[in-house]
Amino acid sequence: MSKTRLRAGECNWCRSVAEAAVLTDDTDLRRGSLALRQDDVGEGPALGHKPGIASAAKKSRSLSAEIETIEAAAEGIDAQVILCGHTHIPRVVRLRNGRMVVNPGSVGLPGYDGRVPVPYVVEVGTSHACYTILDHRRAGWSATLRYVPYDNAPMAELARSKGMHIWASAIATGWAER
Repeated sequence: MSKTRLRAGECNWCRSVAEAAVLTDDTDLRRGSLALRQDDVGEGPALGHKPGIASAAKKSRSLSAEIETIEAAAEGIDAQVILCGHTHIPRVVRLRNGRMVVNPGSVGLPGYDGRVPVPYVVEVGTSHACYTILDHRRAGWSATLRYVPYDNAPMAELARSKGMHIWASAIATGWAER
C-alpha cells in the first residue's frame, strides 16, 4: 500500500481552520486543548499544544490537569460549554462556576506518542471509538461520552505496516505499548 500525503491545498485548508469559534451563544469550540500541560519538571506549557482539558506530561505519561489549571485556561471564554480536543482523551469537566469543558475523545486513535519537547505517551485504555453527545435541557447542559467497538484490526495492521508500532498497539488495545 502506498503512503498518501496531503496535497498543498489540503494543508492550506488545515492551516486556515480557526483556533476557536462560537457555535451558539452557549457553546465555544477550540481547535486545541484547554488546559496547559506541564513538562517533566512541572513548568509549563509543554508538548507544543495550544491550551485542552486533559493533561500534564509527567514521567512521559499524560495526566489529568487540575481544576485550577483548567479554570485559568477557560478565563476569557464566554460560553457555558467549551468544546476542545487535541489530546484524544475523553473527559467532561464541570468548572466551579457551572460551565462545562468537554473533550470528545478520538474516533480512531485512542493513544499515540510524541517527542517534543520530551518523549511522551498518551493512552486512553480502550480501543473503542469515542464521541460525545451534548444535550441542552431547561436545567442546563449535559454531556454523554459514548464508546463504540468497531473492527479496528485493519487500521492497526496499516499502522504496523507503516512502522508505527505504538500507534498500532493503541489502535488495537487502547494502550501505547513500546
